[in-house]
Amino acid sequence: MLFRSGPILPQPKAAFRRMQYSPVSHVPVACCSAHAAQGDLRSMFLDPATLFCALGLTMTVSGTALLWSWRSDRSEGLLAWAGSGLLVASLGLVISGGFLGPTGRLANALGSTIVLLAVSFIWAGARAFNHRPLPWRIMAAILIAWIAIWATPVFDIWPRYRSLVGSGFIGLFLGLATFELRRGEPYSARVPLVALMGVHTVVVLVRIPVLLGFLPNGMVPSDSPWISLVVLEGMIAIQTLAILVLALAKERLELRLRHAADTDFLTGLFNRRAFFAQGGQQAEACRLARHPYSVVIFDLDDFKQVNDGYGHPAGDAVLRAFALAARECLSPEDVAGRLGGEEFALVLPGLDGRAAVSTARRVLDRFTHHARAATPHNLCCTASGGVAASRLGQATVEVLLNDADLALYEAKREGDNVLRLSSERGGFAPSRGPTRSTGTRDA
Repeated sequence: MLFRSGPILPQPKAAFRRMQYSPVSHVPVACCSAHAAQGDLRSMFLDPATLFCALGLTMTVSGTALLWSWRSDRSEGLLAWAGSGLLVASLGLVISGGFLGPTGRLANALGSTIVLLAVSFIWAGARAFNHRPLPWRIMAAILIAWIAIWATPVFDIWPRYRSLVGSGFIGLFLGLATFELRRGEPYSARVPLVALMGVHTVVVLVRIPVLLGFLPNGMVPSDSPWISLVVLEGMIAIQTLAILVLALAKERLELRLRHAADTDFLTGLFNRRAFFAQGGQQAEACRLARHPYSVVIFDLDDFKQVNDGYGHPAGDAVLRAFALAARECLSPEDVAGRLGGEEFALVLPGLDGRAAVSTARRVLDRFTHHARAATPHNLCCTASGGVAASRLGQATVEVLLNDADLALYEAKREGDNVLRLSSERGGFAPSRGPTRSTGTRDA
């Protein structure tokens, strides 16, 4: 992307001068003659100096936009890292281009090092997006190696090799960022972003040896059409990168808000509204396939005594223990939700009544185990449940939940830790588990 190398030639005081550019950084490093004639093929391309200024402006505007978006969602580190990287890269261009003072070896070294640091921010942002630790040691090692290359006099004799190494470092950071962005959740904006990063990485790695292979001194004349194309590609890549990073962050934020709206904050299960929505979808799929499905409703036994006797923290621990037990016993197609208070419900697609009772019993056994481990007084907590099934999936979730609720009412009358199976539209079959002995639970 942004490394320049080679000697600085004296600049004549002519009114029209032609600049030479490093094929790595596209930064002007020398001026020696007048512009090419308008009839030349090169006049079909925009002036590289103008494109270079537009590139810096694009970086500044895009970086500012990303940081401004990060202010409204500080949990999204990718916005901060990518925005900071673009702003830092624009600073490196300004220093290398001599906008803050005369150009020279020190300005070239400082500017290119700043640009390399900026590109490493993109990799850091990709890792932050996936909640992975920042690679400080690798970033620092590559930066130190680049500074050492500038401090080695032999590279002043062969500046093209310094350009090749610098381009390799940039390509390495971009490639690592591309690989990192391929990981994690399958967001829709991730695919075009990975494709863009991959293409730009290939362009960075390929264009330098191609250009340097035809240029003995490693310098490209400013009126060469290659310079305009390379700088233009960089501008397009940066603008598209900013748009896709914003889209990716926005998509994750929307999913996070949707998840928060559908999830019970204490247990992590679906709330009542989401339970009926997700359960209804599973029920409809069973109806179309003419497969059975079941609904189970649970009520924690003597839960009010837990809250009154041991406080709400103990009650919250018991609720979370039941949610953990449900997640451990259910398949990915099953739907679990907290209906409110100490009531929970399950939708079990593909299971008839007997199979649903077996699953519910496993949930109750795991719940008793987790509740003992989660409460400070090793409480022996139990729950009762009602089960209703539809053989061909014709009944709605609401209908089966009503049948299961009637079965639960009968189970509660029977005692604690009892399951009741309701035949479709009436009739009850008891399924009792081991009950607590008097005094085994203090609530």
